[in-house]
Amino acid sequence: MPLFRLIATAAIAVGLMWGAKAPAVFAQCGPNEVLVGEDKDNYYCADKDEIAKPDKPAEPQAPEVANWSGTWESDEKAFVRSALGGLRDSTIRDWIAAQVRFELRDDPGQQGMVSPWAGNGTLVFNNYFFSKGITNARRENLIAFEAGKALWLNKVAGNRALQDWFSQYSGDHASIIRRLAHAKHQGEDLSFIYDDPQETASAFGYVFRAQALGLQLDKIAQREFEARIAPLLRGK
Repeated sequence: MPLFRLIATAAIAVGLMWGAKAPAVFAQCGPNEVLVGEDKDNYYCADKDEIAKPDKPAEPQAPEVANWSGTWESDEKAFVRSALGGLRDSTIRDWIAAQVRFELRDDPGQQGMVSPWAGNGTLVFNNYFFSKGITNARRENLIAFEAGKALWLNKVAGNRALQDWFSQYSGDHASIIRRLAHAKHQGEDLSFIYDDPQETASAFGYVFRAQALGLQLDKIAQREFEARIAPLLRGK
């Protein structure tokens, strides 16, 4: 709240304590409201609880998600958009927001499982992603990694040429991919999910995560990966 509003409110309160009359507009304020003034001729009533709240944080700099599935609360969507905003590669970030379907499930048997997990062009969420104690870094790690697996399932797994390419790529860069499985983003890695970097979709996800988050990757391996996935992210 601007300082002049606080001063005006305090001045009114002091005046009332000493018997001074409040401006006429005070009579229009409700029992849970307080009189706030811009100047002596411009007062309004504000909710006491509302003016006690801190300013809301700025919206994350992330594109709007195009495909929501399930019943999402506004704060749950905000967690997702905040995590998307943490991805450094804008091409990947925009592709995820525009092309991946964000599905929220309330199946009791799936609550508490690490989420999201990847489907065919889908990221599936449960209450885990919004749990207290889950850091932004972990959310960003999970979205980046699982979005890579979603791309694999949607675009690569059914394309023999791309499968052959990545089989060769992951063999040539096996040691790099193993390191990427434990590479830290803001002090956190993905060791808690136990996805084997030798498994093809997971290997693809680890490289995709590194690209999305700007993690250190061998430049030759990075250029080759970028060249292959760029057409996929453009829908080709």
